[in-house]
Amino acid sequence: MKPNTSLYQELVEDFKEQNTIIDQQINIFEPLTASLRKPAAQRLLNKGSLALFEIVFYILFIGSLVFAFMLKHLVPFYILYLLKQRGAESGFPTSDVNTLYWSIVAMSVLLAIVFLYIARLLRKIRLKNTIIHTVNKHIKVLLQEHLKRKSKIDTIEKKYFTELPTLESGKVDVNDVPNPGYE
Repeated sequence: MKPNTSLYQELVEDFKEQNTIIDQQINIFEPLTASLRKPAAQRLLNKGSLALFEIVFYILFIGSLVFAFMLKHLVPFYILYLLKQRGAESGFPTSDVNTLYWSIVAMSVLLAIVFLYIARLLRKIRLKNTIIHTVNKHIKVLLQEHLKRKSKIDTIEKKYFTELPTLESGKVDVNDVPNPGYE
């Protein structure tokens, strides 16, 4: 029984097309895996350190807010509160004392906002590192599958290297035949 030559030719062309597509995909995935190998922020800190600093900055955020509300009870700052309460009898202008007191409260609230912002940024970095690590793992698996498929295609191509180019044209040019010893 003679095989259908058009089907055979289409299968060979599809085989060659798969080979070029896999080569292109490997060329795309290799630089990705190299760039994703280690997240930028992880070069400085690992996941545990990022989580620790995140917790520290949340604690500093809460501490700054507590400081703003408990200012009148803290050792060096209770004097300002007393001066604010006594007003003119303290010998200082009331507006200056009030401005100083509320400036310190505003700075502690502003500092709390900065601590919250830093903690949120650390959280984003930690989550992005996790995502980048997961993506890198999946791209590595995909690249391994492509390399396995590429090696199977290369094996088949080297095994039947004289038969593959003959289907495109009736005569074979010496430059069209791949050299299995060259790769």
